[in-house]
Amino acid sequence: MLPGKPVSLTQRVRLDDAELVMTMAGAKADDIPFTVACAVLPDELAGTRERVLAAMRAGMVRNIAGTETNAREVRVRLIDAAGAARGETAALRLVAEGKVQGRPVQMHALFVAQGRRACQAVAVGERLPADEASVFLESLRLIVAGS
Repeated sequence: MLPGKPVSLTQRVRLDDAELVMTMAGAKADDIPFTVACAVLPDELAGTRERVLAAMRAGMVRNIAGTETNAREVRVRLIDAAGAARGETAALRLVAEGKVQGRPVQMHALFVAQGRRACQAVAVGERLPADEASVFLESLRLIVAGS
């Protein structure tokens, strides 16, 4: 759930020495960007998902010249195209402190992969309310093929 009308963009990115197509959607609320980005993976191998997620995580922390202050495993709900529950999958949620343009920021992020997709949801801000970041990250659902 983004806090406003999203802007989207699709581009090629390099993650874990693989060039992938990533689609991003984001919106700002009170000058705080909230974004979701998903990359299409070359295969469905667990090792590929793990490497790409690790590269996403490292890249986001590096973007704020940051240090992780908290990281924990969480669950993300899986739904089908009609919105019906299809289970859950493991994800990583983290908080990092860093700087953007010389100003201190906090980043709340979620990293998750399922099938041939690796996704990240990120909120970064100088005065980022933890409860708003939590609502954003906890609202993420992955759509999977129905059974």
